[in-house]
Amino acid sequence: MPTLGEYFKQEREKRGISLKDIEKQTKISAQTLKFLEEGRFDVLPPKTFLKGFLRVIAKEYGMDERELVRLLERALGPNNREEEPRPSLEKNARIKRFIVLGIGILLLLLLIAGGLALCSTEQKENSKTATASQDIK
Repeated sequence: MPTLGEYFKQEREKRGISLKDIEKQTKISAQTLKFLEEGRFDVLPPKTFLKGFLRVIAKEYGMDERELVRLLERALGPNNREEEPRPSLEKNARIKRFIVLGIGILLLLLLIAGGLALCSTEQKENSKTATASQDIK
């Protein structure tokens, strides 16, 4: 009995379809499809997304949707990765942007505080100079 990757590759090649063709038509990356054919579930999206990908491909290219989903279920087994989503790269990027923004705001506040301190010092010196001028008169 073939694995999901073997079955998918056989069906794709039988139809003369390249991974790039599928990518262009479905917007599913060729790299993701290659990982699927290689059985690299450790780098693939969660099961829900994979099911959706397989359904779209099956409808688009006349493949057996039930067989693809059945082989996916068999490949993932009882630990179907639904419970353990991968950390979102987008979430990590948002956290990094938030940190950079926070540092930027902190630096801006420090510059403003430094400028105000400098203005205050100059104002005191000008006030002393003005008082000294008035005393001389």
